[in-house]
Amino acid sequence: MANAEWRIPVFGDFGISLFVDAGNVWADYREISFGEIRAGAGLGLRYLTPVGPLRIEYGLKLDRQPGESLGEFSFSIGYPF
Repeated sequence: MANAEWRIPVFGDFGISLFVDAGNVWADYREISFGEIRAGAGLGLRYLTPVGPLRIEYGLKLDRQPGESLGEFSFSIGYPF
């Protein structure tokens, strides 16, 4: 798993983020194949609260497979890492 995120303050407790992620999950460590690593990139909006940021993000699948959607929305509370 690899992540890079650029957090940009906009106004007060509001901000945006740009991110790039790469990784995958295998059931058994003997099945790990670096050729199966998937990548995505996206944009997020965040509002800082006392329990961490409220985040809504959209990530584009950079190596989309046939039949997959272009990307996915995500909503979460807290820092990703």
